[in-house]
Amino acid sequence: MFYTGIFIESFKPSAGRLLYFQLVTMAVAVFPVTFMILWNQIRLIKRNQKESEKIKDAISSIPSQPVNAQLQLRSDNEKEVFAIEPEHLLFIESADNYSVIHYLKNSVLSRHILRSSLSRMELQISNPFILRCHRSYIVNLKKINSVSGNAQGYRLKPEATDVEIPVSRSHAKKILEKISR
Repeated sequence: MFYTGIFIESFKPSAGRLLYFQLVTMAVAVFPVTFMILWNQIRLIKRNQKESEKIKDAISSIPSQPVNAQLQLRSDNEKEVFAIEPEHLLFIESADNYSVIHYLKNSVLSRHILRSSLSRMELQISNPFILRCHRSYIVNLKKINSVSGNAQGYRLKPEATDVEIPVSRSHAKKILEKISR
């Protein structure tokens, strides 16, 4: 503050000098801010890559025993029922008041749309390996081919698709706990 006062008193204030002073201040601040942003990105990438490796190892160690209970997914009005074997289900995606069920039918990727919220779908599923991983996705952990992590979080890639499903931070812990048992 003292130096600023001397700087302003020794020179007559003008818009050009004020702009110059602001530019010098911003130029000095660019380096520490840039360093902090880069350091934080590198830290997040390392953390999420470690976590994605844990998830990948845990998913690969899931026993492949088939669960005999067929999933009965009902629409909100209870008129439509979609029955599917758990080993065929890849993931369920939210689309407003609808849920899009992605599954394999004779090794071909298929979709079915039900008028039901994802929260309601989640309540209808009792399989321990079919979990919610994001506010918009429910995923079958037995059908995950790869897990990747970057500064934004983790992404799951189910088999037979090019879709990368995000995993929210709150659900990542739940998924790790469920797999670790």
